[in-house]
Amino acid sequence: MLLSWFRFTDLDAAWLLVPLGYLIVDNGRFFGLVLSDFLRRLHRGPPP
Repeated sequence: MLLSWFRFTDLDAAWLLVPLGYLIVDNGRFFGLVLSDFLRRLHRGPPP
């Protein structure tokens, strides 16, 4: 998306930050979910 906007439109450069912001937020959310599941499994301990 970012490359397409950069190459084929004449948008203001500030609009190119929108896909980058989405990328950062989405990656943070995904890895946060993965990390929270991992930490829950560690915190649970061994089965009885």
